[in-house]
Amino acid sequence: VGRIIAGRLPRPITVRPGVRLPVTAFDASKLRVGMEALVYRESSVVARAIVEDIGASEIATRVVHTAQPQVDLDVNVRVQFSPAKAVSLAQASKPMATMR
Repeated sequence: VGRIIAGRLPRPITVRPGVRLPVTAFDASKLRVGMEALVYRESSVVARAIVEDIGASEIATRVVHTAQPQVDLDVNVRVQFSPAKAVSLAQASKPMATMR
């Protein structure tokens, strides 16, 4: 069973899809480029990002989805990293069955 890799924001930021989001991880040694970073406010995911670069002090992620068109994040949100979801292009390109 995998362990949760947690992190936080080093400073407040306003995000929307496409924005680069700096994050710090409590154990960056387990992070890999391409992992997903979920940003939680209380129990709700308010942003989803993908790890692009792992630096010595900060992790660079790119926001791919937000709960609203623009989301203000403060240092009290929590970040959880997980392996990226595998998407099969063959599965995605299959035609959907029509309902009768």
